[in-house]
Amino acid sequence: MSLHDGWIVKIQNQPTSILQEIWVYRHTTDGKAQVLQPDLQTIETVDPYVEDKKQKPTILIHPDILEALVASAKNLVPTPKQFVEGKLEATESHLSDLRQLLKLK
Repeated sequence: MSLHDGWIVKIQNQPTSILQEIWVYRHTTDGKAQVLQPDLQTIETVDPYVEDKKQKPTILIHPDILEALVASAKNLVPTPKQFVEGKLEATESHLSDLRQLLKLK
């Protein structure tokens, strides 16, 4: 489970198949839950304490595809080391430009 800006992503096995269910939802202040629907655009407010058999997971996906998706997503966010190296390169480049402007080198 992960949490960002109030959104919770819960991944679980689908009881009747090999597929994985991905539920994307967040709790509201009135005790309800907002669930991202399978069209990935609609958010439906539901009572989390009432079982609704019509409610579908946000995404239904094969485990191998989910694994590939997670691996790709990890590449989108720089590691702390990559972040520091990038800042260092930018600082060095900036200092070099300043030196040229000030004719120090």
